[in-house]
Amino acid sequence: MNTRVGGDGLVGYSIRFESRCSEDTKLKFLTDGVLVRECLSDPLLKKYSVVMLDEAHERSIHTDLLFGLLQQVMKRRPEFRVLITSATLDAERFAEFFGEPVEKKSKKHKIKPCPIVKIPGRVFPVDIFHSKQRQIMGHRGPLSTYVRSAVETTMQVHNSEDPGHILVFLTGQREIEDACAQIRALYREQEKRSDGMELRVLPLYGALQGPRQHEIFDAVPVNRVRKVIVATNIAETSLTIDGVRYVVDCGFTKQKVYNPVQQMESLVVVPISKVSAQQRAGRAGRTAPGKCYRLYNKTSYEEMAQETVPEIQRTNLANTVLYLKLIGIQDVIGFPYLDPPDEDSLLDALKQLYVLGALDVTGEATALGKLMAAFPLEPKLSRALVESLLLNCSHEMTQVVAMLSAENVFVEAHYRNKKRKNREESDDEGEDWEQRMLALKEDGLLHEDGDQLTYKLLLQAFESKSRQVQGHRRDLEHWCEDRHLRFRALTMAGSIVKQLRDIIETLSRRDLDAVKEEKDSKRDAWLDDRLRQALCAGFFMNAARRCTMETVYRLMYDDGKKAAQLVQFHPLSAMSYCAPPEFCVYQELVVTSKPFMRGALAVERHWLDHYSKDKLNISVAQLYALCGRKPPVDEKDQGKQSRVDTSEVNSAETPKPVTVSIDAVAAARARFLARKKRS
Repeated sequence: MNTRVGGDGLVGYSIRFESRCSEDTKLKFLTDGVLVRECLSDPLLKKYSVVMLDEAHERSIHTDLLFGLLQQVMKRRPEFRVLITSATLDAERFAEFFGEPVEKKSKKHKIKPCPIVKIPGRVFPVDIFHSKQRQIMGHRGPLSTYVRSAVETTMQVHNSEDPGHILVFLTGQREIEDACAQIRALYREQEKRSDGMELRVLPLYGALQGPRQHEIFDAVPVNRVRKVIVATNIAETSLTIDGVRYVVDCGFTKQKVYNPVQQMESLVVVPISKVSAQQRAGRAGRTAPGKCYRLYNKTSYEEMAQETVPEIQRTNLANTVLYLKLIGIQDVIGFPYLDPPDEDSLLDALKQLYVLGALDVTGEATALGKLMAAFPLEPKLSRALVESLLLNCSHEMTQVVAMLSAENVFVEAHYRNKKRKNREESDDEGEDWEQRMLALKEDGLLHEDGDQLTYKLLLQAFESKSRQVQGHRRDLEHWCEDRHLRFRALTMAGSIVKQLRDIIETLSRRDLDAVKEEKDSKRDAWLDDRLRQALCAGFFMNAARRCTMETVYRLMYDDGKKAAQLVQFHPLSAMSYCAPPEFCVYQELVVTSKPFMRGALAVERHWLDHYSKDKLNISVAQLYALCGRKPPVDEKDQGKQSRVDTSEVNSAETPKPVTVSIDAVAAARARFLARKKRS
């Protein structure tokens, strides 16, 4: 077509918070999440004749949801075509899933698989070498010292092998930066190769600043310079680096796993799948014959799962369930998933949406739920944003929500804790964090009431600086570097603010014509209170109360079975450096070395009482009713109820905040003992 994507309009693109399309667009690139959102207003996707899903083996939650949605579109639109592409997919399984039922004389239905087209690519042979070490998983992760092994293997390859770049797979940013530092140190200490080949060590991970990412693709004379790219699994399929002939595979990756019982996300290191191992090895044979060095033995490889666990089976499904409800799918448990998620995860999602007021007692989406779905946000954030419209503080709330939706604004600190014996051990403590946060506090950029208001201050300061320097990029980058903030995150947040405000303007005319944007500086004090109250409307289920120890909090919602869970503020939380409030809510609970509250915010007791009142109990039968089902006959928990610690939320005599009333219910939580506060 000889046209630029997003240029003349014939070829457009659409991603979260940005779209470059027009009425003339004939070919459109878009993310799977954007296509799912388009299904809300156009369930049959009538404006498309063909949909192509690329890299389907990655199995993101939106891709899995699209499998089921597109299958239903095909049944109702015979002319509609779907093309699934992947280099490692189980093609037969997908052909069966998208096949057509054929009725036999026996009245049983048989599936006629859809066509499979195999296109062989040009690949070079890759020799695979396994180490003698076996993968061993402990309670907190791998027990093998794979980072050190990766460093040693990399140096052996550099010293003995022919020219060609080396791609090293590790699990995360800290491991990668540590490994890069070790490789550079060893390279400086050792004797140089006889051919004088230079070693250039480069990290690669999602949060890496743009200029550092570009170095990876810079052309170099391959006979004089060898690149060592130390990367996360982002280098498996998302990009191709020319000249890679050697791969060092640690055999592990990081996955975010959600526990619906504890309503907690954990970032854990797990063994990769066989498919991932094959993808990694294949990176060595793109341009010439290569070699792959696996830091695990053949037995460990045989014990790996065939495929990576789909995201839909290990993540919070509240957004997914809300989308299905708005599309008109009542029975979200019986939806045709390629790999069905656990039923408890779906019930947990239904409970969250019911508590937030997005679903009524019959499981239908409410007017509030439809408003929430207008924003490309997770339900708790969209609920807070809708509440801010009613409390007349949406202008500032868009800044808060944008910062929570962008990547982490803080640049990763290099930990210097000399007491840490194992450099590979996960640890959320470090001297640098405290110094940085205290510096922000001195500059007036750390709010005593919590993280969300701190994020607002940071974005406002960035925008003020941008006006001052007339948007000069280098000056803004220097300003961010001086404060250890990510320029890219703040820039992205500014773009998100614009789109959210555009959506609000549409909603204001259609549903909230009384929304008013005030900008009087005298309202700052009460404005912050309104912002905190609106955020409480979205996150009141994530409430905690301070214990006798001032830095330890107890989660307020109890399933009645386990001891109350104790948690602490994350070291990057503004609350770690201010007077601890009596009550707080948090954005998410993440377990690394201990359970931490991220995105913590001070709230008032009567706000919690207001938003969590009315329906504090919900039975298992009621949960199944939300998707039009009856609970299983042998369900042991039938009739049992999730309970909230009502002693923590009992302030009927206090004035009610000015807002709309919604039905609320406490989420079930399991507790476990907290570890001691960092020294």
